[in-house]
Amino acid sequence: MLGVLKMKREIKIINKEKYIKNKDGIPDDFKVIIDDNIKIKGYFDKRSKIVKKQNSDTVNVYKSKPSLRLYFYNTITKKKTDLKKDDKYIFVGDKLYLEIQASGEKYGCYLVSKFKTKKVLSYKD
Repeated sequence: MLGVLKMKREIKIINKEKYIKNKDGIPDDFKVIIDDNIKIKGYFDKRSKIVKKQNSDTVNVYKSKPSLRLYFYNTITKKKTDLKKDDKYIFVGDKLYLEIQASGEKYGCYLVSKFKTKKVLSYKD
């Protein structure tokens, strides 16, 4: 019996020059979005199980890694578009980055900052 392969979400951000050089080599399963007028953001789902014993003003403490909700926002049209969990995206732009909450594992728990963010050029679930 064959198992069902579950696609994982993958986000890559490249500049226009790299896209022009490599556009023929981009796999067909990636959705390509070319736009300099967007912001790409992510936040951890607050519906995940928070450890009740840990009260902190700066971080949320989760029992396991919470799911990350990602979206991009067009600054001209003011339209917000969610990025689905089973799709792969390549964003093309010279000043783009993915902004997500700072996070990490410690003592068997997953810590997510309430205020700090980090800027990355790729993400994979």
